[in-house]
Amino acid sequence: MLGAFRPELRAAMRETAHTDAPKTLVTAVTKALKGRTAEQLVDRVLRRWTTHGYEAKFEAGQLERPVGAAVAMLRHGECPDAGCEDGTVLESGEACVLCIERGKNYKADHAAARKSAKEAAAADARRAARAMVCPSCEQDRGTDGTVCPECVTGMERDVAEAAEKAARDIARMATVPEEWSDARARVLAEAAAAREDARQAGADQLGELLAAQLAARAAAREAHRVRLAALGGDEEVPPPARIRSRSRLRPRPPGRSR
Repeated sequence: MLGAFRPELRAAMRETAHTDAPKTLVTAVTKALKGRTAEQLVDRVLRRWTTHGYEAKFEAGQLERPVGAAVAMLRHGECPDAGCEDGTVLESGEACVLCIERGKNYKADHAAARKSAKEAAAADARRAARAMVCPSCEQDRGTDGTVCPECVTGMERDVAEAAEKAARDIARMATVPEEWSDARARVLAEAAAAREDARQAGADQLGELLAAQLAARAAAREAHRVRLAALGGDEEVPPPARIRSRSRLRPRPPGRSR
């Protein structure tokens, strides 16, 4: 039985395992003979040497485990039908239905895996492209992923405008609270503090700018609230639009379609 293996494979086993009949292989032969005749196993080994790619690997110098290859050539295939021999039912000589279905499933799984890999590659490409654009406006302005000067200027201008708005609100008060004596400076200071807090928390450049922007807007809203409170009232909310009921609608003249 062991003589069924190609001479070059047996030589490789002697080189790596110091014998062409290692115990692992002998055990595999004994087990395989419980389900097949010696002649059937010889046919299996000779067939699989070529069809399973062992010959090509050997010639390319890629057959790293000769004993493992010999054992694999002896074992029953993956089909759950014990009477199946590499896709053919021995008793009838017909193609194995289970193997046909397994082949279909393999192709479907392979196609799904290829699609998934393609989608993952496309997603990686999109992420790489996004990494090069400004994270604020998402435009490629040559900043290699950092916030572009236009966005930095816009956010800093927003902070300055919030400070000016607060200053105008407080300036309209007859009596200015001490803590709002310099509204502009207060808003700018709160924005700077928020930006520093964000930096220490590990935020990136955009996170720092957003923190300052939000803090400035919040401070400006607080200044506006303080002014309204000093006036003794809140902002007026326009009344909802009045809707006439259907009963008060003028009836249509007779004879006209709706």
